[in-house]
Amino acid sequence: MALKYKPAIEIATEESIKFTLELNDYDETQSRIVEDIVTIGLGAMKHRTDPTKGILVEYVDPQT
Repeated sequence: MALKYKPAIEIATEESIKFTLELNDYDETQSRIVEDIVTIGLGAMKHRTDPTKGILVEYVDPQT
């Protein structure tokens, strides 16, 4: 079914993802991951849920 508008749930999901990534300084994390991919060919990140801080996005050093 082709819709010409976005349903409210889709908009809410996109906004919540964007908000979560902004809280976790995702631009910096993404830059580090891209640098790893270019230099060693492997990049990684993980996410976890903290009861007080919510969803956390964390950089993973692929060399360790």
